[in-house]
Amino acid sequence: MSIDGVWDCVTRAMFREQASVLTLVSNGDSFSGSNVADIGSLDVIDGRIEGNRISWKMPTEKPMPMTLVAKAVVDGDTMEGTVVMGAFGSAKMTARRRS
Repeated sequence: MSIDGVWDCVTRAMFREQASVLTLVSNGDSFSGSNVADIGSLDVIDGRIEGNRISWKMPTEKPMPMTLVAKAVVDGDTMEGTVVMGAFGSAKMTARRRS
């Protein structure tokens, strides 16, 4: 299963909805990339692939220093999952790969 590509992502937190562009590049069972939104860009680090399940981290300084932790299930050109946002709880995340 390939996760490579550009994904249009929406993260729905309790306090707002955030659209972003998630770019992923795999290397065996790991991956890296970036997640770019109107509020800035985050590096995707520690990406892991286990079958159709993926997980990754995104260090950020806004609104305070923390590491966002994401997990998702990939189904073809879609994915659904969660992003844990430290003291702000968790948010649902969906994404669709651009063709």
